[in-house]
Amino acid sequence: MSFLETEYTSHHDSKCFGFFLRYHRKKQNLSLNYFADMIGITPSFLSDIEHGKKDVAEYTKKKIFHELFIDQETYENHVCKFDIVTILQAILEFDMSFLHEVYTDIEDNMDIYMETSVFHQYILAYTLTYLFEDHKTFFFDEVFMKNFICILDIEEQHLLSVCYAYNLEKNKSWKEAQKEYNKIIQNYKFTKYQAIDAWLYFRLAELNLHLGDIYHSLVYCEKADEYLKKGLYLKRMYYNLVTKANIVFLLHQYDDAISLLDTILKKCEKDDKLCLHILNNKCAIALEQQDYPSLLLYAKQAKTAGYHSAYLSFYQVFAYLCLHDIEKIKESFIDMKTITDPILQLMFSYCEHQIKGEDVSKDMKQMMDWIQNEYDFQTKKFLKTIVMQYHEQHSDYEQAYFISKL
Repeated sequence: MSFLETEYTSHHDSKCFGFFLRYHRKKQNLSLNYFADMIGITPSFLSDIEHGKKDVAEYTKKKIFHELFIDQETYENHVCKFDIVTILQAILEFDMSFLHEVYTDIEDNMDIYMETSVFHQYILAYTLTYLFEDHKTFFFDEVFMKNFICILDIEEQHLLSVCYAYNLEKNKSWKEAQKEYNKIIQNYKFTKYQAIDAWLYFRLAELNLHLGDIYHSLVYCEKADEYLKKGLYLKRMYYNLVTKANIVFLLHQYDDAISLLDTILKKCEKDDKLCLHILNNKCAIALEQQDYPSLLLYAKQAKTAGYHSAYLSFYQVFAYLCLHDIEKIKESFIDMKTITDPILQLMFSYCEHQIKGEDVSKDMKQMMDWIQNEYDFQTKKFLKTIVMQYHEQHSDYEQAYFISKL
């Protein structure tokens, strides 16, 4: 992704047209000299046009379209159907179905879109969704992207950098993502797409939480809050507050954390995805607090309200297990084949062996391996809670203490 580091060149119509011309000439395997001769200009003048250094006379432009078999009217009258602001809002709101729709539509119709005057908006939209969704195939090569970035304005270039950083974060390259986010924040302030600044601080808050840096996580959370209170993307503010609740809990303020989550829940009760996110977090906090009656209560409340997830099922199973209510566990078990998360698979396996009175040493060994090799602070903390509970249950307090210090 070194194309994100190319030197900035200002964006203007002649540069866009030049890029468009060069792309279609090369696509048709026409040499510079041959094509210059076809349209009646010198190769050096054609090269200047392709690099945005010269404006094009109307007569020459008509010849270019004619020789490239492109309808000039289609090129000039086309409007980009994927507005970048709408795409950014979808990114901020995690609207993955819309982003996937954009990505697929552009990829399926790339040849058509590449013959319009707003082709660069389509490429930008396609690249943003590609980076954000982490698709496995990309229509363009790196040479193309190095040239393409030169026709974007400075704000559009930074948008690509933001999505690139998020792609690193999704692939758990947290240190690298942190570095990229900080580089953008320190060097640039968004004007057209101001909500991105709030997004960057929110991502840094989440990242630092993954890395176990609670102080900086809180600092970035507060900074994101400042932007979001201005009315930029209300839903994102609620997600930010959920992160804040987790930080409050880590600062040993259990009741305050749950209270904050309950407040958010009341304000966004019509948003199912956000409500499920909040309820999962309430359960996670109760689990880490080893407050098993509350854990069971929260998991049951979520299911009664119509929310379902593999994690909620696990929380309910584990609460029953810790409260020694074995008879009720079976009603909470779900089909193991539906679970794709390796940690959850291990958790359900552990619970099943516990219920049947079978040997759990293999499960415990796997959990210890995860704890010693996992560098996600929150995942590690989650696993430590389960292992510590097992040792405390068997009165092995020395081992439980040892686990707590890992």
